[in-house]
Amino acid sequence: MLRDARYAIRLLLRRPVFAVSAILTLAFCIGANTAIYTVVDRLLLRPLPYPEPDRLVEVVAQFWRGDIEFGQTGRTWEVLRDGVAALDLATTSGGFGSTGVNLVVGDHPEYVRQQRVSAGYFHVLGVAPALGREFTADEDRPGGPAAAVLSHGLWLRLFNRDPSAIGRSITLRGEPHTIVGVMPERFTIGSPVDVWTPVRPCRTCEGGGQNYEIIGRLEPGVTWAQAESEIAAVAQPVMDDLYRTARHPAR
Repeated sequence: MLRDARYAIRLLLRRPVFAVSAILTLAFCIGANTAIYTVVDRLLLRPLPYPEPDRLVEVVAQFWRGDIEFGQTGRTWEVLRDGVAALDLATTSGGFGSTGVNLVVGDHPEYVRQQRVSAGYFHVLGVAPALGREFTADEDRPGGPAAAVLSHGLWLRLFNRDPSAIGRSITLRGEPHTIVGVMPERFTIGSPVDVWTPVRPCRTCEGGGQNYEIIGRLEPGVTWAQAESEIAAVAQPVMDDLYRTARHPAR
């Protein structure tokens, strides 16, 4: 049992705050195993540059012993996205960093930094594109239309502030993408990004592994206790599978 406890998995809801607060812990028994679902209030060195940042969370899976964290799987993302109403959820594949890719517009090639995000990602952060729109659910599905949202800097370099860039085509990794939006000049999250594309979640193709970072915003009128309880109930079967995989990995 002690060994099981050491390697059980917990799901964390991390709430950014601006003063040191207590750590609230709720424990639930899942079959013969124990998983902990925790709301963690943590001190940030500076406020997040988004509206109502105290209502934002990051959903993190962590081993019970607390020294190993890992991203969510595509299945975890789909289960939480479809089953949790207390939080407006979004995800990025590959973490909060970016990946270098080749971009071509017309006859102009450029090496840029790409990040893959879900439909509603910018909405959860509370930031709207300065031009155009963010991704739709139809674009954020396997085989969906290839779309792109540009950073302000990339829009400036490629199109010299031309608003007619919306609707034009760029090529990323050999695949044509339609530009649907341009983000505000000072928008940032994680490492610098030049272009965002939809996750188009797929469990067996690129980005389908254990590399999803999930964020959420507390819905109006919902308490943290309600969100904690709901996400724990919805995540239970996924946590069971993660626990079994961690203890008995495929060989």
